[in-house]
Amino acid sequence: MSEYVVDVEVLQTGSLLEYVVPSFPVFKPLIREAKFRWKDIEDGTLHVFDGFVRECENLNHHLPAVARLPVSHDNAFLIEVEEFAKSINVSQYKLFRDNQVFVIWDWAWLDDVEDGEQVNSSNNEDGDDASTTNHQLQSDDDESDNTDEPVVPPITHSVVFKCIGATKEKRYQELLALASKKLKDGQTVPVQLKKEPTNCFDSRAIAFMCKADKEWERIGYVVTEALPDVHNAMDADKILAVRFDRIMVKVYYKNPGWYAGIIITLNGTWSKTVCQSCSTFK
Repeated sequence: MSEYVVDVEVLQTGSLLEYVVPSFPVFKPLIREAKFRWKDIEDGTLHVFDGFVRECENLNHHLPAVARLPVSHDNAFLIEVEEFAKSINVSQYKLFRDNQVFVIWDWAWLDDVEDGEQVNSSNNEDGDDASTTNHQLQSDDDESDNTDEPVVPPITHSVVFKCIGATKEKRYQELLALASKKLKDGQTVPVQLKKEPTNCFDSRAIAFMCKADKEWERIGYVVTEALPDVHNAMDADKILAVRFDRIMVKVYYKNPGWYAGIIITLNGTWSKTVCQSCSTFK
């Protein structure tokens, strides 16, 4: 892989974590969970695996999207599990290899590259890792001559929401079963939020919609306690991403069926109420 990887498709991104680099002085970059799809150049086989992307200003991209990696740095993207596990429990991830974790430190989105941008990343003498594009550098120069100021990534917060009411309708169950199969096959199943002001039970209702089949269809709802916060976030255009975290068969209160956890990523921090209302989903 280290010899010829150039483009990797980023299917999903998840929670933000801190990775402690075993160095002196200690460096603690922020990295985000990600699911990748990579096509083997030798036999054309598609591989889907988990890993991480370094948090940066342009990470909030429309996914799935192709990340172009600088070939000269490709060896830096594979980290031995023994080293990585000192910071993060990697047992929950589907690794590219049994003993290596895939991490993208520097990249550019393929569509940005085609528009003329180039990857421009390096480590400065102070040991701080910098990653940006030519376009971003030009914008920074227009605003200030001081290019030594560190770039502070935006604060984002991802929480797994329960998709309630999923067992109430046969169609919801059919869609979740279909979505589960597609996700296991490495396909992408988009999810989105939709307000339902005409809902006869609750005018504040917000539905989870997915496109597992040919059209967008409802699969359940946001838990009641979280509705005020989700409404505020939608109104302020602070929802950065909505995606499946997991779909599984469970028996809750003697009611077997397909259940879903859906990650909603906020530009900011979710309230304690949201975190508590979603904490019981496992």
